[in-house]
Amino acid sequence: MEIRVESEGHPPPDLARLKRLVRWALAQEGVPAAEVGVLLTTDAGIQQLNREYLQRDEPTDVIAFSLGETEGLPEGELPYLGDVAISLDRAREQAAEVGHPWCREVELLVVHGLLHLLGYEDEGESERRRMVARQDELLRAFEHRRPLWASFQAAFSGLGNLFRTQRNARIHLGAALAAVVLGGLLRLAFWEWAVLVLTIAVVLVAEGLNSAIEALVDLASPESRPLARRAKDLAAAAVLLAACLAVVVGAVLFLPHLLAWLK
Repeated sequence: MEIRVESEGHPPPDLARLKRLVRWALAQEGVPAAEVGVLLTTDAGIQQLNREYLQRDEPTDVIAFSLGETEGLPEGELPYLGDVAISLDRAREQAAEVGHPWCREVELLVVHGLLHLLGYEDEGESERRRMVARQDELLRAFEHRRPLWASFQAAFSGLGNLFRTQRNARIHLGAALAAVVLGGLLRLAFWEWAVLVLTIAVVLVAEGLNSAIEALVDLASPESRPLARRAKDLAAAAVLLAACLAVVVGAVLFLPHLLAWLK
């Protein structure tokens, strides 16, 4: 996604973040690779654009000029969706009125302009509500995105919680480690290791899902209810089935080696 960001007048907000926002918002709207121009200007600058192109001699917060050049392009050239112009003066004023940072107001106006480029309108009341709801949804989702490292951090935190708080998970982990040690002593074949590791994973995943379901049921239904008990019982049954499967797989893998070793 090629994006031009220019700034006039005020010190600009985080331009790299604005570029990420534009790429992300267009991707969420299902737009293929395209080029978009974003101009950050002043009240005077946007008033001049209004006067020249819209015959309206007044400043506004945002203007969108849709081009939609998608046909007849040379091979490899990105389509140009259009330009979005934003008044940083208006962004600061509006941010002060609603009480949030002015950089967030700029991001909100960028998303608003992008939606105009994609065909959203805000002339009628129903269209305006639809557009405002979508721009708020996109911006909130963008702000709550987690970086990759945070996702891994949450996953490892969940693993720690699982083995710290769930006795059965620790039992399954101990049995898994014992199976791995025994497999090493018996010199399992490659395919046997694959089956063993997959079986261990099934048991531990089942235990993790069971713990998550129990926590959700307790949150949703603190008091005892038949359906809540049923959900917990079914989750526990899944763990039991996985554990029984692991015992069968262990017998199939280890017994031939143990019998041969005893002979």
